Amino acid sequence: MTHPHTLRCFVALTLSESARASLADIQQRLRDAGPRVAWESPEKLHVTVRFLGPTTEDARRKLEELLSAEAKTVSPFDLVFHELGAFPDANRPRVIWAGAFPTEAVMNFGTKMETLCRSAGWAPETRSFHAHCTLARVKGLHGALNLTEALKSITFDPVLHRANDVVLMKSDLLQGGSQYTTLASFPFHRFRSSP
Repeated sequence: MTHPHTLRCFVALTLSESARASLADIQQRLRDAGPRVAWESPEKLHVTVRFLGPTTEDARRKLEELLSAEAKTVSPFDLVFHELGAFPDANRPRVIWAGAFPTEAVMNFGTKMETLCRSAGWAPETRSFHAHCTLARVKGLHGALNLTEALKSITFDPVLHRANDVVLMKSDLLQGGSQYTTLASFPFHRFRSSP
């Protein structure tokens, strides 16, 4: 349970309306498999770069300063979602996701954010960065076999998103699911092309 003076925070990349719409179409195709899952609403779709957990106001302010400075050193980069998968794996799906290519720009950004969060006082993340967007959370075993088959068989055209900023978000756990609120947004530096 979150302490009254802390917020449950995470660092994220929000997605464009067109990218969310394309991912929502993929969700609809997965729905046909009929599993018992809680689908993420399209407006909530995002990429979690670093989950922070309970965050005090002082820690949040320090992190915002670091994020603001770091974002100015980052050029906009592409996220290209190209595959479906699940945690812990497709045969035992608990979290369904759309994964992005681990390009150099994407992985470098993940490394930068991890280094920044450590310098702001967070313990090292034990899992390696995997750029993905959570589409659903499986609630029961009913229909799991159909879901596994769908995850392995559904293909889709790559979904492109141009990442132009990084955001600090808070998550409130409500009875109907999580509610996300953007606390601050930090635009990437847009390098000017030569005339």
